[in-house]
Amino acid sequence: MTLPALSPRALRTRWSLLRLARHGVEPAEWVARADGVVHGRGMTASVVEVMGLRFGSPLLLAAGFDRHGVLLENASRLGLGAVETGSLRTSSACPSPRVRVAAARRHVAAGGGRMGVCLHGLSLLVPRLEGKGDTRRGGHALERLQALFAACHATADYVVLNPGRSGATPAQCVELLAALAKVRDRLARPIRLALVAKLPAPWLAAAGGVRWAHHMIDAGADGLLLSAEGDSMPAALRIARVAAEVGERTALISVGGVGSVREAAARLAAGADLVQVHRALIAAPRRALSLSLG
Repeated sequence: MTLPALSPRALRTRWSLLRLARHGVEPAEWVARADGVVHGRGMTASVVEVMGLRFGSPLLLAAGFDRHGVLLENASRLGLGAVETGSLRTSSACPSPRVRVAAARRHVAAGGGRMGVCLHGLSLLVPRLEGKGDTRRGGHALERLQALFAACHATADYVVLNPGRSGATPAQCVELLAALAKVRDRLARPIRLALVAKLPAPWLAAAGGVRWAHHMIDAGADGLLLSAEGDSMPAALRIARVAAEVGERTALISVGGVGSVREAAARLAAGADLVQVHRALIAAPRRALSLSLG
């Protein structure tokens, strides 16, 4: 059997993932950090309560690093508040057996009131749209996305709608999010599923771009994932502007370019509730995880 060739970056990601899975931070370090609750922005205590969820740390693992939930069971020992798996395409099979097992154990632990339960975020990619009406009732993209959502939501604490490279416009993503929110509100779950909308930097950088933050919230988003990739404006300044516009209406999560404690702290101080890391874990896993000590 011929194994698929992996790019250098994919190899580094896999190697870092295996190292983290085998060499987690000692549990005692986690317990020492779980000493506070954050009820507002700009604070760096260990526990953050937003979107109706309790994150054990403001540091989250971004989608794309651990696509199948390898770190889910022990992520809290690494100082992570959540692991975001995926991103899943509408053709993806889900959830993986590993994610199902980890989810079952997390729910038991949470029911017992244990600290340090890592949350599971699930990133869903917006499918490529075939026409102007493809986001409306009966549209193929909407049907496929709803089917994926229905199949995978049970193991997740929050779901991210990720436009990725679909070519979808902000307005189309608002329509898709509103449709998913209606499905979400009918789900029989012990804890309400949180919905997060990812906003690429070009959307926010455009004239009047912050209005899309309001539209996403109105459509049912509990959180906004603000990407700093490709943004000419410093991430902390962008976060501060969005935070000033939306106030306390939603949770703000920052992703892209978080590689130091100083950068993470600056984004939290600017108004982010949570920050995600990805490439920093590939370059220096231990250094990246030290962000959770801030």
